[in-house]
Amino acid sequence: MIVNTVKKVDNPSLILYRHCKDIDAWPSKWEISEEDLEIGHAITEHFKEFLLYRIEQGRSKRTINLDASYLWALGGELIRAINEDDSERSLLAKDLILKYVDDSGGPY
Repeated sequence: MIVNTVKKVDNPSLILYRHCKDIDAWPSKWEISEEDLEIGHAITEHFKEFLLYRIEQGRSKRTINLDASYLWALGGELIRAINEDDSERSLLAKDLILKYVDDSGGPY
């Protein structure tokens, strides 16, 4: 018999905002130029999906906070990268993330 070890989380979005109160402000904090906001919001939406998935898996508060910290840093690096190489600005947020995160999950 296979037992499902993922615990049921009542409201993952509520938990997300408890851990990352300022997640919706990340794009403006990363912003170097005004045009960064659009891609910053798109990146943040992908990050939210990942964090919600981790919450639904029953990860601990400490793990979610660490994940959020790493994503915060990654987002800032992505915005810096598109400001250094304007050709990357044309990439979709998902493609930009995948370009800078390798198979092992680390940047570059």
